[in-house]
Amino acid sequence: MQQSLNLFEFRKGGVYKIICSKNNKIYYGQTSCFIRRGFQHLDFLKEGEHSCLDLQKDVNDYGIDKFRFEIVQIESQLDKRLKLEKKLIEKTPSSLLYNPTKPHSFQTKPRIAQRIKILGSSYPSIAEASRIFGNHLVISGGN
Repeated sequence: MQQSLNLFEFRKGGVYKIICSKNNKIYYGQTSCFIRRGFQHLDFLKEGEHSCLDLQKDVNDYGIDKFRFEIVQIESQLDKRLKLEKKLIEKTPSSLLYNPTKPHSFQTKPRIAQRIKILGSSYPSIAEASRIFGNHLVISGGN
């Protein structure tokens, strides 16, 4: 049965999941824009640079065509998105999750996702800058 989809929904934010059809494992995430986040995941996975190593390994093993990006719920409020994402991660058996079993705290997650400027270059998030610089990047707010 084919489900119809309003493409304009992809410009909105909310909670999403990436599902592997070979093993039924799921990656949950939240975003302010589904289409932007979907393309970020796709770019990292195609380049072999996704921060979720288990997800990257399975994409390498099975191929990107065995994965699909699905909207779980449209939600504009960040706190509600974070709570739903956390709830979904907690209720899913860890054997079926790509996510770490302990998601980032409500305080940490927005900071990881915030835009940052380093040495004159802008990055869409701290997580993105960390991927580019490697995990050795130290950011201090001080003198």
